[in-house]
Amino acid sequence: MRIKTSFSRFYIVSLLLLLLAPSKLNAQEVFLRVDHPVHEFLERLDARGVITFNTEVKPVSRRKAASYLRELFTRTGDLNSLEKDEFRFWVSEFANELGMSSRGGRLEWNPFNIDSMGVQERTFMFGYADSNFVLRVRPVLGYGSRYVGGEQNTIRWPGINFYGYAGDWLGASFEYVDFGEHGNQVDAKKKLSPLSGAFINNQVGNTYEYSDIKGSLTFSWNWGYLSVIKDYQTWGQGRFGQVILSNKAPSFAQVRLHVNPVPWFRFYYYQGWLNSQIKDSANGYWSHVGSEISEEFIPFRDKYIVSNLASFSVLPQLDVSVGNAFVYGPNFRIETLIPIMYYKGLDHNTGRIAGDDGNGMLFADYKIKYPTNTVFYASFYVDVINFRDLLNGRTDNQWVAFTVGGKRYNLVWDNLDLNLEYTRVNPWVYENRNELTSYKHLGYQLGHWIGQNADQFRVQFNYSHLRGLRYKLYFERVRKGIEADIARAYKPEKYGVVQFLESPLRKDYRYGFDATYEWIHDLKSRIFFEYTVTSDEEPTRTPNYLRGKVSSLGFVLSYGL
Repeated sequence: MRIKTSFSRFYIVSLLLLLLAPSKLNAQEVFLRVDHPVHEFLERLDARGVITFNTEVKPVSRRKAASYLRELFTRTGDLNSLEKDEFRFWVSEFANELGMSSRGGRLEWNPFNIDSMGVQERTFMFGYADSNFVLRVRPVLGYGSRYVGGEQNTIRWPGINFYGYAGDWLGASFEYVDFGEHGNQVDAKKKLSPLSGAFINNQVGNTYEYSDIKGSLTFSWNWGYLSVIKDYQTWGQGRFGQVILSNKAPSFAQVRLHVNPVPWFRFYYYQGWLNSQIKDSANGYWSHVGSEISEEFIPFRDKYIVSNLASFSVLPQLDVSVGNAFVYGPNFRIETLIPIMYYKGLDHNTGRIAGDDGNGMLFADYKIKYPTNTVFYASFYVDVINFRDLLNGRTDNQWVAFTVGGKRYNLVWDNLDLNLEYTRVNPWVYENRNELTSYKHLGYQLGHWIGQNADQFRVQFNYSHLRGLRYKLYFERVRKGIEADIARAYKPEKYGVVQFLESPLRKDYRYGFDATYEWIHDLKSRIFFEYTVTSDEEPTRTPNYLRGKVSSLGFVLSYGL
C-alpha cells in the first residue's frame, strides 16, 4: 500500500506539472554531469565577455551547451589559441546537438559537420540516429590508486551510460556505476570530504562497495522543460562547495521544472523525495510469518523537499537570484505543487501540529562580472534569523551560511587563473529540532560539504597550455567546531550557547597539486599530491592516519567520468 501511495504521489506531481507545459514542444534535453568540464570553459568565456552563461544552477543540458557553442562561431576572433582548440574539441562532443540546434530542434540522420574546421562528432561505443530517434552509448570505467601515509588504497568502477532523443520533445538518459574501494585507510562515508557521500551497500573487511544510479526523462519546449530525474544539481555560486544545494548528498529522485521565457529571467523548481533514515515502527510488518526466516521489516518515514529559485539578469554584468525551500514529512502536501509558493511560511500558516510542521529556509545568490576577466560572487543560506537578538547585539543565534569569492582569468598571462573563496556555516545550519525535516538526505547535508559550525578558505591557481591539460595548485584551510546535542540549540539558557568554532576544534591545512589530461573524449588520466596538517581536539572524529602531517599521492585513469 505504501509503495502504491508513493508511486501515485510521484505520478500525480509529474502529470500536473506536465499539464502546465506549453502544447508546442520542439526541443530535447539531456543533462550533463554537474562537474562536466564544458561548464568551466563556458564560465571562462562568460567572465571574459565573449558569451553570457548563467551559472546559478548546474548542470546545463547538452542542447543548452550546444547553443552557447553556436554563439562562438561568430566570435572565434575573441578566443586565444588554446580556447580555439578547446572550442573545436567541444564542437566535436556536441556535434549532434549542434545539428539539431541549427535546424530548429529536429533530429538529423548525420552528425553535424563543420567542413571549414574539419570537425565531426566524436566516437561512441554505439551510436544511432535517424529522423525520429537518437541513441548514444558509452562505457564508464576507472581505476585509481592513492598512497596515504605510506598505505595504498585503491578504487575501481565499471558502469554504463546512455542517452537519447525521441521526436521533437523527449530526452532520456541513464547511468549506472558500481564503485569498489579497498584499503586500510579508506574514507568510506566521506563525511568531511568534498566528494559526494555514499551509501555503503556491501562491506567485506576493508573493501567497501557502493553504487551511483542516475536517470532522467525530460519533456521540453523552446523556453523550458519538465523532468522526472534522479541526478545531482547545484544551486548557487561557489567553486569549492555550495551552501544552497550541492552534490555532497547522494542523488535523489526529483521532478524539476525550469523555465526561461525571456533572456533576463529564469525560474527553477523541484519537488524531491529524500531518505530520512528514521524508522517508522508503526508501519512495520512481518515477512513470511511462520517461516524459519520470518523477520520484521520497518520502513523509513517519508520525507520530501520542495524548492524554487528566481534569477534575474539585472544588468549585463549582474545576476541576482532569490529563492526558498521547504523540507517536510511524513505526509505529502498538495500546496507544494505550486511552483511560485513562498514555502518557508507554510509551517506558520496551515495550522498543522508541531509533529507535522516543515522546515523552511531562504537563500540568495549574486554574480558580478566586472571588470573584464573578473567575476565576484556570493551565496547566502538562511535557516533562522532572530531579529530581536540582532537588535540587542546578539549574533550567536543566527542560523546562516554564506560563500563569498572571486576569480580572475588571465591573471599574468593567458590561461592562468586565480580563485579565492571563503565559506562560513554557523552552528545548527541544516539542522532542525524535528530530525525528519533536517536539510539532509541519507544523513548528508544538502548544502556545503563542510557542514555546520565550520568555515573554509581556499586559494587556487589554474593553468593550462595544452588542450585538455589542466593544472591546479591550491592551499585550503578548513576549521570545524563542535557538533553539539541539538538540545543546546533550543535550550541555550540551560545548556549554554554554542559559539562559532567552539571547541573541540578540528583544523585542516591542505597544500595540493593536481594535473588532469583528457587524451580523447572521456578518456582521462589524473595525478595528484596533497600535503595536510590536521589537528583535532575531538579524539574520535578524525581517524589516526589523517592526524598530524600526512602526504598523499595518487593517480586515476578513467573513461566516461
